[in-house]
Amino acid sequence: MNFPGRKNVVLRAHWKRFIFAWIWPFLLFVVSLLMRHSEHPRLIFIAIFFPVFLACNYVASKPLRDRQLTIGQGIWWIGVIPILIWAVVIFGTFGLAKLTGIDGNSGN
Repeated sequence: MNFPGRKNVVLRAHWKRFIFAWIWPFLLFVVSLLMRHSEHPRLIFIAIFFPVFLACNYVASKPLRDRQLTIGQGIWWIGVIPILIWAVVIFGTFGLAKLTGIDGNSGN
């Protein structure tokens, strides 16, 4: 049986590994801004960004591979939480830009 406190126990035990998956949305946001100014954005994504993504998820999934947590807990902490962080970063940034009147059009 999975008790509500179990997620906190897993988090306290493995947060140093999970942080690699949690910083990924911030890296994605920063790199997407930098790729705008690059001559070869696909090359940067494939040669640098994607291998870093794989490495971060490999490190973050170590407790799951060692069977120290369940598949559901792994999906939650390594999959769902980074997606929620990404949504907050993206929608928060666009919402902040909308509130401040920055529309992204440099021509106006």
